Amino acid sequence: MVQMQTMVTVQVQDMNDMKASKLAAVDNLKGVDVISTKEVHTACGNEQKQYSNEAFVAQPVITANAEDAASAPRVAPVAPVAPTLSQRLFKAAKKSKAAQTKETFAVLCFDRGDGDEEVVEVKEGGCKRLLSVCKGVTKEKLMSDRLDCSAVASIKACVDRILGKAGKESIAGISCDVGYLWLKHQRTLRQALPKFPVLTTPMMQLPFIWTCFGNEKTLLVTWKDEALCEALCETDSESSESHHLGHLGFLETAGIRLDTDRVEILTLSTSDLEWSPFLSGMTTPSENEKLLNQLVNMVHQKVIQLLDKDGVKGVKGVGVNSVVLDSMLSPFGKELSAATNLPVFDEVSMLKLFSSASSLSHFSDASVLCRLDEKSQSQRSKIDGTRMGLVRLEHEYPYGVGDIDHGSTFRFQSCPGVVQGLTFEEAQRGSKDPVILENLKRVVDKMEAEECFGIAGNCGFMHFYQEFVRDYATVPVFMSALVQVPTMAAALEPDERILILTANESSFMESRDALLSAEGRPFCDFNRVLVRGCEHVPGFEAVANADLVDNIKVQENLGEYVKEILEQEKESDKGPIKSILLECTQMPHYAAAIRQSTGLPVFDVVTCVNFFASSLCHPLPKAQVLNGVNGDAKKCDHDRQCPTDVEHQRKG
Repeated sequence: MVQMQTMVTVQVQDMNDMKASKLAAVDNLKGVDVISTKEVHTACGNEQKQYSNEAFVAQPVITANAEDAASAPRVAPVAPVAPTLSQRLFKAAKKSKAAQTKETFAVLCFDRGDGDEEVVEVKEGGCKRLLSVCKGVTKEKLMSDRLDCSAVASIKACVDRILGKAGKESIAGISCDVGYLWLKHQRTLRQALPKFPVLTTPMMQLPFIWTCFGNEKTLLVTWKDEALCEALCETDSESSESHHLGHLGFLETAGIRLDTDRVEILTLSTSDLEWSPFLSGMTTPSENEKLLNQLVNMVHQKVIQLLDKDGVKGVKGVGVNSVVLDSMLSPFGKELSAATNLPVFDEVSMLKLFSSASSLSHFSDASVLCRLDEKSQSQRSKIDGTRMGLVRLEHEYPYGVGDIDHGSTFRFQSCPGVVQGLTFEEAQRGSKDPVILENLKRVVDKMEAEECFGIAGNCGFMHFYQEFVRDYATVPVFMSALVQVPTMAAALEPDERILILTANESSFMESRDALLSAEGRPFCDFNRVLVRGCEHVPGFEAVANADLVDNIKVQENLGEYVKEILEQEKESDKGPIKSILLECTQMPHYAAAIRQSTGLPVFDVVTCVNFFASSLCHPLPKAQVLNGVNGDAKKCDHDRQCPTDVEHQRKG
């Protein structure tokens, strides 16, 4: 007797062909049209053709001898099971999301003499880094005044190797292994690698952070290389400042402003017997745990020192509102934040900012469908209970997906508050009416009582109130997407420009200088910013009229408008446009389409809010203490008490 089993692949139709509105309801996203984009429609059509041409044949598995097998009946081919609409949508969404997600960064490593140029892949904090050694680019060469032709050629070859390893994955930017060594040559790197943002150091985030936090200090934990300091001292023997600042003296030439009144520097010596092996990736997990505890103690001591004015205990000094970790220190970020109760920004937060500016948003159609297919809300649940304060104008309009006011735009809830008297017209002229300011304070008080992690505004013109709210609140404040401009500029060459898209060009230009400044200082050279209004884009007039916006119509027309701007500017005698900022809070819906059509990073209020949410809202970690690149999880000592609570006193 022949025993035969037929192996047939069957797609179980556990879902009916449902309409998009039902899909949206499952995802708890009210009013989301999950199949509104051309990309999903087109992809689904292509998938349908592919399935119709495929032939699946059932393969028999026979457990018998050859004689029995010869007399066995033939098994007819089984017809393919046609995928349902929902299955085609999910598959198309995965492809669309993969094609439009940029989470991979190329990391340049200096040559330590081991001769290994192999590309190494490292995943950390939601970003993937591909590391490779630039052969011949040694520490000594990086300490020289300039990189020669052979060094530049080696760097280009390194990037080519990484691109080959990445394959179809798009690279979001270029980073470096030990940033302080590469910082001096940031301009050379930008010129050699013009296609990518060059992010040599996490200190690029400093201007962004200062703009959004109060007047306390940011603690910068960085490296001190005695050899580099001595080399600088020899080059400029009359300046003791060069020896003191070391690589920090290169920040200005790299386009990064170091406000010494707002930063306190804590240095780790590269020649230290404990930290030096860590820089070389030669430490064990237990040694890294000791280094973490040492770092936590150093931060605690510095905070106490700053709080005790002039070293007199009990006399209030200045508080610390945040910590910035230099290159190589990001493995300690989450544990340090948990142990000190301070937000920590590092290389990972910098990379995630630029990744989000180059990828699909959380609310994009493909992202929604992928979450449905996985039948989980894992990304949203990571920060359940987290709330963001949202200051609203006294202005009603229908919210659309991607608007800062819409419930599905973020992975967390918002705590909205309307400021009575602050109409769109009042905000547009930056009214400082005392009644409005008092009402604004009341709204902020309500948000802080709700324990919001930060406070945003629902209009780009609320940048006029950035300093007022920031200096009153005890949490970070980002009233407008414009606060990202200084960090965007720091990633570009001095002659490269930023395109700012606003709802109305003439209204913005009337107040341009104030809108692109903080504390009286311009974010960057105004010539590096090109402002264009969208008031004449067909369909966008609904924004001015406070009507419901036809997103499909606006998306098509806005994409063409941006491409026209870029083509026109190519013919100008000014530098190229290398990044885009959407100032209007009703524009993030179109960011993904603009990214796809232009290939440029697009920043908006969503990238701004998510930047702070990722550093302020993560749960207490399980303490990832890494051994070099990766290592064992260890438990950090969180029993210490950090004296940061007394820092946050109400000002004014």
